[in-house]
Amino acid sequence: MACSKLPDVYIISLARSQERRQLMTAQKEALISAGYTGEITFFDAVDAADPQFAKKSRYSAIRAHVSGKPLTPGEQACYASHYNLWELIYKFRNENGDTQNCDDGIIVMEDDIKISPQEFISAARACTRSTWACVRLATSKPILSSAITPPFFTARNAGGGAQAYFLRNTAAGQFLKHSRKWVRPVDDFMDRYWQHNVEYILVYPSPISSFETRSEIDAFPQKRTTTCKSRPWWARPTKEIFRIFDKFRKNRAWNKFSHRKSVGF
Repeated sequence: MACSKLPDVYIISLARSQERRQLMTAQKEALISAGYTGEITFFDAVDAADPQFAKKSRYSAIRAHVSGKPLTPGEQACYASHYNLWELIYKFRNENGDTQNCDDGIIVMEDDIKISPQEFISAARACTRSTWACVRLATSKPILSSAITPPFFTARNAGGGAQAYFLRNTAAGQFLKHSRKWVRPVDDFMDRYWQHNVEYILVYPSPISSFETRSEIDAFPQKRTTTCKSRPWWARPTKEIFRIFDKFRKNRAWNKFSHRKSVGF
C-alpha cells in the first residue's frame, strides 16, 4: 500500500556551513510557497576535519584496494553522513511506524543543489504513489536506458549520484546491511544494484541541478592518488578477479530487474 503524503525532506549539511544553509533555506521556503507539504529539515553532516571522525569510520583500506576505490577523508565523511541518516530513519521507523503498510519514504538531499519547485513536487508525489524503494532525483551523468512508466527510467550502467533521492525504509535497510565496510564513494555504492538488491530507478527529467561548487563535506585537502599502477602489487590480480566476478553479478541482477514492472501508480 503506497501512501499519498508528500515525503519529509532531510538536507545533509555541515553545521558550520552557514552560507550553504542559507541558500538551502531559501530553496526550502520556495518549496513551501509552491505547496510542498512534507517537513523539510537539516541533518548535520559528518565533518572530515573532526579528529574524532577517524575513530568512527567504517572505511576498510584493504578492501578498497582489492574491490573498490580508496577513499579520501572527505569521501568517508560523505558516506558517513548518508549512513547516519539511513540508520536514524531505519531504526525510528522500525520502532515507531507501520513500515509494512505505509512506508511513505523520505527524500535525502545534499546542500549543493538547485531545485525546480513544481517539478520537484510532481516527482515527489510520483515517488510516493509508486512502489519503488529508492529513486534518484538527480543524475550525475546523462544516462537513460529503459522507460518504465514515465517519469521513471532505469539504466544498466547507473550513474545517479547521491545529491537527491527518494528512499523507503526497505532500501535504507538494504543499504545499511551492505555498508558494514566502506570501500567506494557512497554514490558509487548506491549505483551497485547487484550488490544491495535495490533496483536502480531515476526520475527524468530531473527536478534537481547542481551548483558549480564542490560540496564542503568533501572539501578536504587530501585527494585520491591511487591508480592501477600505484595500487599495491598484492591487490592487482585480486582486483581483476573481483572485476570479472562483479560483472557476472551485475549481468545476473540486470536480467532479474529488467523484467520487473512497477505497480501502484
